[in-house]
Amino acid sequence: MIDIKQYKPGRFAYMMGKPFAVDAWAFLTEQDHILAMGNAIAKGRPAIEPLIADIETRFEEHLTSKEYHDDDACVLVNNMILQILELRGFRHVSCGLCAHARFIKQSGIYKKVTD
Repeated sequence: MIDIKQYKPGRFAYMMGKPFAVDAWAFLTEQDHILAMGNAIAKGRPAIEPLIADIETRFEEHLTSKEYHDDDACVLVNNMILQILELRGFRHVSCGLCAHARFIKQSGIYKKVTD
């Protein structure tokens, strides 16, 4: 698992003391979830796609909470994915729609960085 100390929260710093942020990071950095994101990337799909149903079910109360500004909880999840994948040698190339999502309507599409 990638240590949460590697995450650079930027504008999401106000959320980092919340259990949601810690739990989301732990979920996203599970090896099986990283592999699933890699498989989605290989198919040209948003990295979040194989995890979206689990994320939205597990974290629904946070993704819909008025405790956070606008849709910051949804954006935080995408930002975490971005940084996790960058640490694994991927770069963001575009955004894709999450057709069956309830809360996170779009997410990043990535490519492996090659020299």
